[in-house]
Amino acid sequence: MKKWRCRLLLLLMLIMLLQGCWDAEELEGMFYIHSIGIDYVEGEYVAYAQIMNFTGTGTGEQQGEITPEVVKVAVGKGESGTTSIHSLYTSIQRRVYWGHLSSLVFHERAMEAGKVKTILDEFSRFPEIRPTLWMYVTSEPLDQVMVSYPIMEISNLYSFLGEPVESYEQSSRVTPVMKHRFMADLYEPGKTLVVPKIRVAKHKWRDQSGAQENLMLNSASFYGGNEFKGTLHAEDIKGLIYMDPDASRIPLLVRENGDPAATVILAEPEMEITPNLEGSEPTFDINVTVGGNVIEILENVTEEFIKEQAAKTVESQIRQTFEKGIGLGADVYSFGEKIYRKDVKKWHELSEEGELPLTEDSLNDITVEVEIIHGGEERLPS
Repeated sequence: MKKWRCRLLLLLMLIMLLQGCWDAEELEGMFYIHSIGIDYVEGEYVAYAQIMNFTGTGTGEQQGEITPEVVKVAVGKGESGTTSIHSLYTSIQRRVYWGHLSSLVFHERAMEAGKVKTILDEFSRFPEIRPTLWMYVTSEPLDQVMVSYPIMEISNLYSFLGEPVESYEQSSRVTPVMKHRFMADLYEPGKTLVVPKIRVAKHKWRDQSGAQENLMLNSASFYGGNEFKGTLHAEDIKGLIYMDPDASRIPLLVRENGDPAATVILAEPEMEITPNLEGSEPTFDINVTVGGNVIEILENVTEEFIKEQAAKTVESQIRQTFEKGIGLGADVYSFGEKIYRKDVKKWHELSEEGELPLTEDSLNDITVEVEIIHGGEERLPS
């Protein structure tokens, strides 16, 4: 009997030591910020918060029917990024959780006004926000970007604002960039940030009711020397992708006498940039090795022809992107960083206000080697 009483007393003492959950927030009653957009208009920061409430998410009554989560956009203004965000709370009736924030979208006006470092500093000081946000820039109204829902009414979690990697792995265009990499490159001498530019496509998709708006990624913006340089679009950024060793599917059309002859899917390019500092002006050589699979033959062309023409096309794309960047005043391949890492003293001699002056002649030789890994079920003509 005495032993039983001791056990009961011990159990009561343990229960008293347990921490309760009376002050815990109900998850289904909270609002979750999925994406945030920052603009700068007439001396004020304007924050656009894409808010999700997962109480609407789940399977409908019919089997396989999915009910999308409820998505709203709140707008706040202030003299700083933080005050613009805090002004959102005055009209939100529930607690807001920032731990699921997936992306940060800068409007071009905020970048042109030089507010990038200030905004990122404020975001880095808030412990709920992760360093793995996807970073974007846009020139379109941020409220339109935030309310553009994915096609097929799938969850907003799988839009470009939440997950750009799967689309990139299937067709590599502009390399996605996370906040921690963005910030590392932002403070790296001679480095130019390449940021995916997002926009609303209004005529890519249609349903029974007509055109359906959807987010689109096929442009890149550049930020270097503490200033926004501008944007290059689809045809002018093809050379950039060969700078990314993680690029997994790069479609390339091979031509014969100007007509389409074959299509090759290139993947995992290996790139090396070599600075030459012997002359009065620095020049740079680029060496690229890339493998590919032939997925389409339109004319009777040989494997050697495909490899040769593919290499020439890649070389042309790399040079075109560089020259288009020169037109913006942007060091699109971060040549300046290569000199900084090789010879810091030389970098300080050559750089002007944190940037390396470049001309079209700064890019010297481009060597491209294309290896055909697989030619499909049919043998390639020899």
